[in-house]
Amino acid sequence: MINWDEQPLGNVNDSELARQLGVTPGSVRQARIRRGIPRATAPGRASAVDWDAVPLGERTDAAIARELGVSRSCVSGARKRRGIPRYRANTAK
Repeated sequence: MINWDEQPLGNVNDSELARQLGVTPGSVRQARIRRGIPRATAPGRASAVDWDAVPLGERTDAAIARELGVSRSCVSGARKRRGIPRYRANTAK
């Protein structure tokens, strides 16, 4: 059982903390909200990201999301809005 009072709620992006704890982001969010803790704002804020400086399409959306502390869907949306195709590993040898 997780002792939520000992977790860095609000200091770490909910998705990142969920990954570390092996639970869903919704579980982290609920625990944070029940304690009146605001969500992490940096680096986990998609609005704070300079998307034009991010190497979208050069690595997987998930890898970029983990690095930035945002959701994969934020990265995917930013990439799609710029017309950048998703990353595909080079399978030709």
